[in-house]
Amino acid sequence: MLSSGLDAVDAAMGKTLRKYRKAAGLSQAELGAAVGVSFQQIQKYETGDNRVSISRLFRIAERLEVEPVTLVADTQRQVSRAAEPTGPRSAFLATGEGVRALDALAALKDTDLVEALIELAEAARNRDGSGIAEGS
Repeated sequence: MLSSGLDAVDAAMGKTLRKYRKAAGLSQAELGAAVGVSFQQIQKYETGDNRVSISRLFRIAERLEVEPVTLVADTQRQVSRAAEPTGPRSAFLATGEGVRALDALAALKDTDLVEALIELAEAARNRDGSGIAEGS
């Protein structure tokens, strides 16, 4: 859920609907009339305040002249992008070295050895003065 109480998927679907409605050159009132709801209901779909039922999604897609799967896939891309972690840790884990380091540590069964390797890496970071700041 978003902090405002909106569901992230509903909000992303709303953005998708708005984008495709505008691309089709339709007003909220025109789209609403075509699918049997008020323009206020279209507004609520577009803001994510109300969820779009699958049957309504099919009608909207038909009026927008796109496949329903196009709307869902576009929404999925938005949700995935929003969920992608950012920052120095994520950047490191996206590298080959980051994946290798994580895989190697995860495969170790000896927790004392894992702790010793972590302490070694932290000591190297502190000596080098580079890397991710502690606590971030």
